[in-house]
Formats: sequence, C-alpha cells, structure tokens
Amino acid sequence: MQKRSRGRSLPSFPTTFSRPAYHRHGPERGIRRTPMGMRIITTPPGTGGHSTVSAIVEPFKQAEADGFQSAWIGNHLNYDAMTVCALAGQATSTIELGTAVVPTYPRHPMVMAQQALTTNVACGGRFTLGIGLSHKFIVEGWQGLRWATPVRHMREYLEVLNPLLDGELVNHKGQEYQVQLNNAPFTQLNVPGGGRPQVVVAALGPGMLKVTGELADGTSMFHCGPNYIEQTAVPTITKAAESVGRVAPRIIAGIPISVTDKEEAARTSAGKGWEG
Repeated sequence: MQKRSRGRSLPSFPTTFSRPAYHRHGPERGIRRTPMGMRIITTPPGTGGHSTVSAIVEPFKQAEADGFQSAWIGNHLNYDAMTVCALAGQATSTIELGTAVVPTYPRHPMVMAQQALTTNVACGGRFTLGIGLSHKFIVEGWQGLRWATPVRHMREYLEVLNPLLDGELVNHKGQEYQVQLNNAPFTQLNVPGGGRPQVVVAALGPGMLKVTGELADGTSMFHCGPNYIEQTAVPTITKAAESVGRVAPRIIAGIPISVTDKEEAARTSAGKGWEG
C-alpha cells in the first residue's frame, strides 16, 4: 500500500513504511486497523546520512505533513532512538513518535524510565516507548552480558519499569534485578510535564506475548504474516491481558515496503539489504 507525498519528492534517505494496527477479537476477522504509520531509519554522519539536527527531524516533519499517524525509529549503531524522538517532538505537533525498539539488556530500567519520561516531555505526551530483547549474539557476543532467561528478563524488566514510569517507588527482589528505590523523595524519579508514555514490547513467541499482555500496552511485531497474528498473537496476548483484568493490548504489525517509481532498482536494493 502506498502513501502519496502530495506533490513533494520522496526522501532519498533509507525509509521503511509500516502499518501499525490494533488487533482485537470482533468484526472483520478479529482485526481493526488504524491509519498508516511510518518507520524511519536513520544513518550516521560520514556515510551519506543525516549530519544535522534539521536533517534528522525532516522525515518526521514530512510524515506528519503527509498525514501519517505515527513515526517509528529503530535503535541501531547510529543515533540514539529516544534522543531522535525528542528532537522530532520539538519539530512536530500531532504525530505519535515511537521507538521500534530500544534494547533492554544494556539499559537498567531506571535509566530507561528516566529517558523515556524526558522524551515524552519533549514530545508533548506523544511518545511511545518500544523496547525489546535484541538478539543473543549481540547481548552475549558484543556486549558480554548474560542471555539465559530472556522471557524472565523481560517480565522483571517491566515489573521494575512500569512503576518507575508511574512515578512510584520500587522494591523489587527478583532473579534478574534487585532494585531498591523505596526512599522518597531521594530515590524517586521526578520528571514532570509529559506523563507516562505507552510501552510496547517486541514480542513474537508465546512466552513473550504472555508477558506483554500482562504487563505492557502492546507489542511491536515485524515480518509476521496475517495468519500468525490472527491465529496466535491476538488470542495469546488478549488472553494474557484478560487474565489480569487488562484491556486487549495494541498490536503494531510492521512490514517493509518501498515507495518508488524505479521498481527494478528498488528490488535490487532490497535484495542486497536482506542477503545473508
């Protein structure tokens, strides 16, 4: 599906469009869709990428002007995703700005909460925090951290993160985290002005979907077909949410597409990008 740019030329930087959707049991085969969103991928200076603040925020401004409801950015080895969202928040006024996703292992929940709350202030309450585990070869091989119980890690991460985002004290004694932030006001986050951002989790398997349904506001999925989403993801995450008295979470389904008038060149570029 294409989204026209109202007469303006399409951006030359690497951009992936995605379609966020709320999935529920109900009419239309259990799926209710929202308008399209855009996922924006930035590249670092010195490699043909964005080297100024104005260049970094321009795709977000254009996405808002073109009528997109949301814009999402990954957290790779270039610009910090939440910092980019904060900058974009100052240059936009209505579009939802989100990360897809920030890895949890390198960032303590307190650090994540503090930055997310600050980013939400900069975004005027339009920020959505997307978090995920990353990958075992990155967590263990690159960062030298332990990847033994990823589902338990995410559960405890959210158990610490959620109250911090709500401005509450935390006294958590688990197997993954031992957190004692229970001495107000000295160990209490105080970031006024933005409020609590929504939290979505990159969840694919049943265990992660269950944790997400119980503790998060939704899931950010990528490269998942409609059958898996409808037959596995929706019932799993919805059942988990209902078991703890929560509403059915948001499901954001992302797919890579190319908006271009040079089809063969786009196919060649996409093929090279997914090799190996």
